[in-house]
Amino acid sequence: MLTAKPLPPGWSGKVWAQSQGIGAIDTFGLPAEYLLLTDADIHHPADATTQLVARTIVEDRDLVSLMVRLRADSLWEKTLIPAFVFFFAKLYPFAWVNDSKKMTAGAADGCMLVRRSVLVEVCGIESIRQELIDDCSLAQRIKHRAGRSDARPIRLDLAESSESLRPYDSWREIWNMIARTAFT
Repeated sequence: MLTAKPLPPGWSGKVWAQSQGIGAIDTFGLPAEYLLLTDADIHHPADATTQLVARTIVEDRDLVSLMVRLRADSLWEKTLIPAFVFFFAKLYPFAWVNDSKKMTAGAADGCMLVRRSVLVEVCGIESIRQELIDDCSLAQRIKHRAGRSDARPIRLDLAESSESLRPYDSWREIWNMIARTAFT
């Protein structure tokens, strides 16, 4: 178990936590060719990481991201979450994200598997420490290095089994999530 250091100025909490985890991997000298960046409130099936790594290797990708199934239990969730997913897919068309010839880059922070060497190459997790939409910013940094001969494409899809456990108690919480994504 890790004890996180206090949040320094200029960092978002989640990206700081990811930085602390990556730092621990370095401190302990653990070999890690891939890093799974996920939210604490996501439930992944037991074989999710194995499947992501296999997909990354078979498809030769630098980043594979899955938009996890968002919780839709309450009236507001049932009403607004499908709209959020629809508009997210309009802002970041999955086919365009997955096409190495298109400039559109996107990712879903609930589930991102990234090659560690590529994360280092794009200046690490620190390079997105102040980004409001950190997942798409990371995807953009990784995809836009595609001019390099050794660059591999990225992939964004919908998850089949991984799901968010986070409840949205009011329409305002969902609206803030939608507005942050749409307006940024």
